[in-house]
Amino acid sequence: RVLDAFAAHGVEESRLLLRGTAPDPYEDYRLLDCALDPVFANGGTTTCDALWMGVPVLSIAGEAMISRWGATMLGSVGLGGLVVERVDDYVALAVRLATDRAFLEAQRAGLRERMARSPLMDETGYVRAVEAGYRMAWRRWCAGLPPARIDISAA
Repeated sequence: RVLDAFAAHGVEESRLLLRGTAPDPYEDYRLLDCALDPVFANGGTTTCDALWMGVPVLSIAGEAMISRWGATMLGSVGLGGLVVERVDDYVALAVRLATDRAFLEAQRAGLRERMARSPLMDETGYVRAVEAGYRMAWRRWCAGLPPARIDISAA
């Protein structure tokens, strides 16, 4: 079924590598030039895994929060240029990543180090922000104020 779907779009079977599960799920990242973020519900762990393994991810940002995670994660590691909003732009950027080696290498350069320095890997900062959010919510409750959106980015 998968091969037929690709064939319908002119992609020959010889250009595809379909694999099942592997003993080391990270081993196959060595074979990838780039990853495609799922469209409606962006990847979370899989996007982080790809970035950690030095694989840039192409993402199309939708309207719903669940379809904007890719934009947030990619922006955090300096790959905001790999986030698009239209399908035509997604396809064009995917083609560029597949054919422009210099562009691809620029996206990959130092990716693991950028990931390590990003807010995505700042566990201490995340915990402090969540604690500050809890503190603000508790103070609002104690003051008799109604629930409200709390911006913990400034915490």
